[in-house]
Amino acid sequence: MKRAAVWVCLIVTGSCFAQEENHLSGSVLVKETNPIKELSQKREQMEVDVSVYPNPSEGRLFVEGKNGSVITITSVEGTYVGTWLIGLDEKTEVTDLPQGTFFCTIQDGETRISKKIVVL
Repeated sequence: MKRAAVWVCLIVTGSCFAQEENHLSGSVLVKETNPIKELSQKREQMEVDVSVYPNPSEGRLFVEGKNGSVITITSVEGTYVGTWLIGLDEKTEVTDLPQGTFFCTIQDGETRISKKIVVL
């Protein structure tokens, strides 16, 4: 008799899941979020929105990205070279870079993208 009541409850509510008879009350389906997947999607979107060129360059570099993003350039040895801000035109020119290999980090809020650049 109890099984009939359980099946009627499932049919009336439209639920498509099976549980024990004693655990039917209070069942709520929760959509789980995956923070790693969300971060990966944000990073992919920002990589599309960021452009660093020409690479290799001769000391003059252009960085295009979202207005308000912060550009930090460091050498591969970790020496700080400078910080720039992307303005309203969504483009910044970085000049007078010495010869060498550098990391150009573009940060927009919590999202950070690093690109390796070479100056000849």
